[in-house]
Amino acid sequence: MKSSLLLLLPALSMGCGTPASEGPTGVDVPAAEAGASVDGSRLQFRTRVTTGSDGSVERTPVVWDSELGTECSWVRQGDGVVRCEPPVIARMGFYSDDQCSEPLAQVQTPPSCWATPSIALSPLPACQKDAYVRVTSKHEGAVFTGTPDSCTEREVSASTYWKVGEPVELVEASTDYE
Repeated sequence: MKSSLLLLLPALSMGCGTPASEGPTGVDVPAAEAGASVDGSRLQFRTRVTTGSDGSVERTPVVWDSELGTECSWVRQGDGVVRCEPPVIARMGFYSDDQCSEPLAQVQTPPSCWATPSIALSPLPACQKDAYVRVTSKHEGAVFTGTPDSCTEREVSASTYWKVGEPVELVEASTDYE
C-alpha cells in the first residue's frame, strides 16, 4: 500500500494549482516573484554547460557580470556588504618602476593555470569597503615592492604580473529570505 501511494502522489500533483508565472487569480506575476532570477542592468543569469570527455554534461547556473566579462559570486566583504565578486582576483602591492609609483597586480600561479584576471584588489585596512581596479594587460619586466621612499626590486617568481587601470565598483546586493 505504501509504495502505491508514493507512485500516486506525483501523478496527483501534476496539473494541480497554477503555473509558476501566474498568480492565484491567473494574472501574470513578475519572474522574481515566481522564483526565477531576473537580469539586472549589469548582472545576467546564465547557465554554464560543462561537457566531460566521457559524455557527461553539467549545467550550472551562474551570475555573469557583463561589464567585467566574467562570472561572479556573491561575497560578504570586509565592510559587511554583499557584492558580486569575480573568481580570479589579482593582489596589489607591486610596481613596475623603481619609484614604486606605477602599480601592478599579481596572480600567484603560473600563467597557464589561470585565466586573465578582470580586476585586482587594492590593499586596504580591515573592515573597510574593498577597493578594486581593472586589470589592463600583462606586465613584462622588473617588479618592485615598497614605498616611494624605500622601493626595491623583487625577484620575479612563477607569479604573473598585470598592469592596472581605473577603479571598478562591484554590484552590491541585499539578501532577504522568503
